[in-house]
Amino acid sequence: MLAPIRGTNQYWFRVKGEVKAMIAEYGSPTLFLTLSCAEYDSADIAQYLRKVNNAPQSYSISRLCTEDPVSVSRQFSYKFKDFFNIVILQRGVLGKVEQYYVKKEYQMRGAPHYHILLWIENAPVVGIDRPEEVCSFIQDRITCHIPDSNTSPDLNFLVTKYQMHKCSKYCKQNIKVSKTYVSRCRFDFPRPVRDSICINDVENSLKSCNKIYYLKRNEKEVRVNDYNPLLLKLWRANMDLQYIAERSLSLTEFVTGYVTKAEKSHAQDLWDEVSSCDNIYSRLWKIGQKLLRAKEVGLYEASDLLLGESLYMKSITVQYVNVYLPHKRSRKIKNYSYLTKMDRSSKDIFNPSIIEDFYPTRPNNIEDVSLYEFVANNKFDKIGENGEREYKLRSKPVLPNHRKFNPMQEAERDDFYYSLIFLFVPFRDESTLVMEGETMEEAFRRHREASIRGIENHFNKLQKLLEAERNWKKIVDARNKAGFTEELPDNKEDDEPQLLGEIMEAVADIADMHIN
Repeated sequence: MLAPIRGTNQYWFRVKGEVKAMIAEYGSPTLFLTLSCAEYDSADIAQYLRKVNNAPQSYSISRLCTEDPVSVSRQFSYKFKDFFNIVILQRGVLGKVEQYYVKKEYQMRGAPHYHILLWIENAPVVGIDRPEEVCSFIQDRITCHIPDSNTSPDLNFLVTKYQMHKCSKYCKQNIKVSKTYVSRCRFDFPRPVRDSICINDVENSLKSCNKIYYLKRNEKEVRVNDYNPLLLKLWRANMDLQYIAERSLSLTEFVTGYVTKAEKSHAQDLWDEVSSCDNIYSRLWKIGQKLLRAKEVGLYEASDLLLGESLYMKSITVQYVNVYLPHKRSRKIKNYSYLTKMDRSSKDIFNPSIIEDFYPTRPNNIEDVSLYEFVANNKFDKIGENGEREYKLRSKPVLPNHRKFNPMQEAERDDFYYSLIFLFVPFRDESTLVMEGETMEEAFRRHREASIRGIENHFNKLQKLLEAERNWKKIVDARNKAGFTEELPDNKEDDEPQLLGEIMEAVADIADMHIN
């Protein structure tokens, strides 16, 4: 219900699905980069604010930022987009970027910062490539070195000003030691002194909330946040650069959740008030209104939302495909004014769609193209002389995304196998995909043995994603057993599963009323 509204939990849940589709298609991202604003130290922002507001030199930068958050956010966006397009993409400072995902985030109602996932061409992966190759790749791009103040005064200034981590309440987490709890930094500071770089065991590192590698580091550098020297000199604000490519995708599973999480809300505070509403229409209305008002929004985020500033961007368009079984699949009904003009006996009440209309009636020259390939590579061109729709190849393919079912759960097993058949077995009539008396798994095995193009590869991708989710759950369980808590109580974000369940229940009640 709230998925189209930017910034809501439901909005980011959809984005998370798109990022997971990218991971399934392209594998683990290589690098995870965070760029902060440092608006109070930015000479560019100060100069811009004084110019657009005709403010006197006596005004402090903090006053300028507070009085004009719109200009601060816009200037930061312009700076980031130029930096990202020129330095990261065009010049390839970190390597040739094949794919990317960027999220603009607002922490604790403060200034924005960017989280970036980068897929680097030919990058080594932990668990696949030799450790020496991984170490060399990391050392060429990431460091924690404090440069000499005489030979590199500017870089030394930037590192000591922006890259030195100071622990605070925000970064502390509780860990159980024997029968007591002690506080430790969830960013793993101070980091260990080492004479050389080392790669750690992925599963054990994640279970103990440690990094999967440690850089060469002396005693003065144990609190230096990892960075790239050239990027830091150009960006001139805090950054964090991490290598995250590993075979199991367990680390990627964690990072995906981190870069698609919603901002903090107080939805749980309103639960009692909403659930006490007996009228289902009032319940739906109140849920929508309360969820929108429950979210904390700072000045910068409010400015971006009102200006239509994008909250995320990615290198490829992701298009959702509804792969549910026919009797579970929803469709969009034609608008009311059109329906009132129709013959009352007509059943033509749905808008045309790719699945039910356009793909089954595709031209003969793409007869052997699967639904997955059709969505990815073809787009509508024009209506031909014979009245049929004509298609042309996309200049850049889109990435089909779909609900990913779990075959280990009985309720989703048929959906899992049918989704694979539906996406990769070419059809004109959907009812021919599964033979009478055949289970979905049997039908999948039959098509799989026929070497249907793409079905085996996609099956393996889905299995790998499911395995990553299971591995991450085991890691979280191990953390909980060891007494880890991700954040102190004051920093925990509210959960909303009850509210989402209430929405679904109310919608179902309305549907039942219309049926009965």
